[in-house]
Amino acid sequence: MQEENNLKVVVADKRSLAREYGVARYERIRDFDFEPARRYFIATEPFWAEVRAAWRELEERAGRFTLRAQPDQGNLFIPFFEYAGKLEDGKVFDRDEARAFVRKTLDERYLAR
Repeated sequence: MQEENNLKVVVADKRSLAREYGVARYERIRDFDFEPARRYFIATEPFWAEVRAAWRELEERAGRFTLRAQPDQGNLFIPFFEYAGKLEDGKVFDRDEARAFVRKTLDERYLAR
């Protein structure tokens, strides 16, 4: 069991951004078949790498940006998981197509204008 009670602060001006509070409970899993997770990871990892790269590029380029909804609201992530689901179902990964999809999704669904 792990208890958390943390402040997230901006170091330069010691301004509080958020508080993380909660309890995490862990339980060792024995004799579980992790094969479906391994297959999902292998099928979708190149796509998720493109998602991470796009966020990194956005942060490096823009520095600051505003989301259309709070990260835990608005179901902004759904198109990404739908795309990954197609890869899991056997769609062949095309890096250029994935890259274009990720950038378009960020622009149209995530970022406020």
